[in-house]
Amino acid sequence: MCTWLMIRKTLIYFLLKILNDHRLDYLRYLNSSPAKSFEELSRIQLEAIKELINHSYRNVPFYKYWFDLHDVDISGINSLDDFSDTIPVLTKKDIIKHYDKFSAPGNIKFVEQSTGGSTGQTLKFRMSRKDHDMGKALLLRGMGKGGYTLGDRILVLAGGSLVKRKKRKLNLIPKLLNQYKISSYGLSKNDFAEIVSLLEKKKIRFLRGYASSIYFLADYCKSKAVSISFKAVFSTGESLLDKQRHLIEETFKCKVYNQYGLNDGGVSAFEYDDEDGLVVDMERAFLELAVSTKDNAGTILATSLYNYSFPFIRYDTGDSGTLEVRELKSGERRPVITKLLGRVTEYLLINDRRIGGPVLTVLMGKTNAEQYSIIQKGENELEIQIKKGINYSKKDEDFIIKSFEDNCGTNLSIKFTYVDAFSNKNKHRFIINEVDSPKVNQNKLK
Repeated sequence: MCTWLMIRKTLIYFLLKILNDHRLDYLRYLNSSPAKSFEELSRIQLEAIKELINHSYRNVPFYKYWFDLHDVDISGINSLDDFSDTIPVLTKKDIIKHYDKFSAPGNIKFVEQSTGGSTGQTLKFRMSRKDHDMGKALLLRGMGKGGYTLGDRILVLAGGSLVKRKKRKLNLIPKLLNQYKISSYGLSKNDFAEIVSLLEKKKIRFLRGYASSIYFLADYCKSKAVSISFKAVFSTGESLLDKQRHLIEETFKCKVYNQYGLNDGGVSAFEYDDEDGLVVDMERAFLELAVSTKDNAGTILATSLYNYSFPFIRYDTGDSGTLEVRELKSGERRPVITKLLGRVTEYLLINDRRIGGPVLTVLMGKTNAEQYSIIQKGENELEIQIKKGINYSKKDEDFIIKSFEDNCGTNLSIKFTYVDAFSNKNKHRFIINEVDSPKVNQNKLK
């Protein structure tokens, strides 16, 4: 078995090399980071930021306009404090308004991405290959805190295919990586029964997915007295609430490792053993808080250090929390998110299928809506309020309808309402269930 595992990991390495995927190369670099001090990593961040803003001013039309508009002297940035004091905050609204001036020209390799956002605002953007692969490497390092290594058997319960769920079929890469991916879009009791069967048959030892989807699976297993155990569970995509953590750990007999991350901005943070809060990764992005309130909470700002294709510089993520730099039990000094606020979990319930917020952000991120709310008005009745983006058309309506019908059944009514504006984005609820009222008021991580 040991020999086969070594062969598998060697095959994975060479396959990723063939695909020009450098996540394992970056992982080797990242694994040396614990030996680096906080001051050394901060110095590396500063040098990367200086290169990024010089590149952006020279090559990205928006940033020449933006820095000139705000009288930014980029040559005077000699510390991270200078950077924060000099560069203005960038919002999603700024990006959308000047979208055609945001991409860098040239031959920078990139990956197309989109997000529906935690505030109901959509955004399409690019990630440079280095930024993309660095994110994958950081994910591997973070999951390594729970014992996972690439090639271990894992079920990923997240994402959400936007077409009809098809019979599970592994292609070469997921098969070699031992990854079993199941859409969490509209899971029913029958779906949970099939997932349990897969877990038992394949003896899957790790689970990763949206907090609400994992919680629903744990709730199903408990209600059916199903005994499933994992080595570790990795939660992402939304707030992990105290009651969710308790049920998941009790049901699956293992520790839950929570993660915070977003590709638009490149920030990521992971829970470590016996550490309170989420330890912030310093190698891919610079994370800071905007002006704090009396309780030390503030808006999380992100600067992606290596996304030269579509730079995010002091980007308002729409999330808020508290941050402190402290010494970890392992001896390193690192920034830690002690509280993450604002990602309140709600879901829709259609034809006995639960649909969580992260899945819906994936769906709406594929459309040309600028901002949206999805409201469940009746058992099978939805109202979708949309602020149209520039390229929004009837095709977007059809796409949304097909997505819901393919995953939840055709016996539902969807009404589209178009609006000129929504309320303040930090208070904007983009999923509202007026039937089941599943909203949980407690929204802090512990």
